[in-house]
Amino acid sequence: MLALTTAARASFEDLGAGARAPGMGNAFTAVADDVFASHYNPAGLALLERPEFGSSYTRLFMGLSDNSDLSLMFLGYAHPLREGRRGVLGVSWEQFSLDRSLYQEQSLAASYARLLSARPGGGKLYAGLNARYLRRGFGSFPEAANSTSGGLPTANPDPVLTGRNTVAAPDADLGALYRFKEHYALGLALDHVLQPDMAFSPSDTDKVPMAAKLGLSYAVVTTVCRDDL
Repeated sequence: MLALTTAARASFEDLGAGARAPGMGNAFTAVADDVFASHYNPAGLALLERPEFGSSYTRLFMGLSDNSDLSLMFLGYAHPLREGRRGVLGVSWEQFSLDRSLYQEQSLAASYARLLSARPGGGKLYAGLNARYLRRGFGSFPEAANSTSGGLPTANPDPVLTGRNTVAAPDADLGALYRFKEHYALGLALDHVLQPDMAFSPSDTDKVPMAAKLGLSYAVVTTVCRDDL
């Protein structure tokens, strides 16, 4: 048995965006042909020829015993410049939250993608970039003033929960998409290239690890014939 593992992270786990891509098991890196490409592979935005807006709201793990409310939100807009001949600009906002204000992770991104090269009768290479601003924070907890040790209260303040409750940092994603042989496409995306440190305590380190995604897709083209009598 072969098992591939990735680094565990405490924040900004990739939980997907929208409905179409999660319905495909998030295997969207080599497809990425709509506004949600800003989440999966920014290079895919270059495929758009008309402005596109997308939004989604997702409830996660409904029915938890502690009634926790976990949710995802996405808002995105992409605008082709001269029908995409000068590239495509995009902006998106994503948020993961626990009980709305108890804990939040937010990502604001400005995107640009364009066609880099095209061979006559051959393949086309697209590239894209996300410039991101990451922010996370938490609300107030009773445990902040009375931390526990071994499950027992200590009457001492918690050093983390009584410190700063928000942290923000810049980040970036890179993407490439190569379409060849009419039906095939190869996609590569590098997320969190800057590996920002999102630790709440200055004495701790909590870097968001860089993730590499590689995908190959095959598109079936259906031709519809119509006979008018």
